[in-house]
Amino acid sequence: MGGQAGSATVEFRVESRKEAIIVTDLGNITVDLAYDTAPNNVANFLDLARSSFYNGRTFHRVIANFIAQGGCPLGTGHGMRPDGRTIAAELSAQPIEIGTVLMAHRDGDPNSASCQFFVALARLPALDGKYTIIGRATDEISLRTLAKLSQTVTDRQDKPKRSVIIRSVSLVDPERRPVRAAAPAP
Repeated sequence: MGGQAGSATVEFRVESRKEAIIVTDLGNITVDLAYDTAPNNVANFLDLARSSFYNGRTFHRVIANFIAQGGCPLGTGHGMRPDGRTIAAELSAQPIEIGTVLMAHRDGDPNSASCQFFVALARLPALDGKYTIIGRATDEISLRTLAKLSQTVTDRQDKPKRSVIIRSVSLVDPERRPVRAAAPAP
């Protein structure tokens, strides 16, 4: 059969990589997202951030010099995404250092990440390879915010006595992020 080759138009959308700025009562945490090592978990975090899911949530669990956990819609550590979906683990051999942002999961099930995340407040070798790393916060402002977070007064269940609220999670192009100019010399 003689036929004509049909033509089809294929459209590709290329989205630039984003950084996440977690705005809290204690300051900002700028996260370099781990697109290459945890693409599905990063996509999940971006989806939730774009839908304003994290806005108004709290860091419901803070353990000094260990972790600060947030993103739970119930504020208890038992909440999930509105659709109940979970994300499979994307584990790596990268060390968990101060400022590492990881997806929380149910005990014993690394494939149960949903919406909750935690930030390492110290080097945590016992957790290496057990949680999906979705990014790192390493700039000076973020590290100061994490130091304040680590000093949060909590009750016996590690719940902050004064709520630490996630005001928003903004997504920005790293190349377009405003850079403060140095003050002119006197």
